[in-house]
Amino acid sequence: MEKPLGSQLEAIALSGGQWNTMVLIANVQTLWEAGRQCIPEVVRSLETHAGGIGTSSEQQRLLHLYLTMPTRNFSSDLLSLLPQQ
Repeated sequence: MEKPLGSQLEAIALSGGQWNTMVLIANVQTLWEAGRQCIPEVVRSLETHAGGIGTSSEQQRLLHLYLTMPTRNFSSDLLSLLPQQ
């Protein structure tokens, strides 16, 4: 099932199931460099947060990141722009 309807999603969630929209196998460095080219504003936000990982301010910084990061679509704003291999 590619995209369950709202009623189907509710039934899946209530029965304890989970739904994943995509599985991706890729080299992280390749994706990161693609992100720098296609969605640099998102990569900059992530890099700014990286210094807080593992610190006492991590949760606060992560919340700030989540609330302020630009909204982008991973498939259409990044993956679809990559050359086919």
